[in-house]
Amino acid sequence: MKVKLINNDKKDFMDKYNGRPIVIPAGKAAIVEDYIAYHFIGNPEIINYNGEADDKILERDAERKRIWLRYGAFKPADRAKKVPKLVIEPFEEVDIKIVDAKTEKKEEAKDEFPGLKKKKGK
Repeated sequence: MKVKLINNDKKDFMDKYNGRPIVIPAGKAAIVEDYIAYHFIGNPEIINYNGEADDKILERDAERKRIWLRYGAFKPADRAKKVPKLVIEPFEEVDIKIVDAKTEKKEEAKDEFPGLKKKKGK
């Protein structure tokens, strides 16, 4: 599933995923696969978990540590400076139908019930 990855930082975001460079200019967004976004800032459902299930808490803590280690933000004071200010928003892909204006008019002009046309002379 694709998501919109928004860079809310004052500087460009530059990193790599699977050997490919990813650059998102400051204040701009990129459309990426969700797993690529999670690679950079973690899965929001896991990172933001506030429930009581022990297994989910352990998963949340591990994901947070992975992100902190990725950006060298070992101290809580460093996290605001070093972890990129990226936000994930849903992105819905829409199939776009391109219509030729001439073709559209011809289709509109077609009679909806061609068998019911009045015959000439009657």
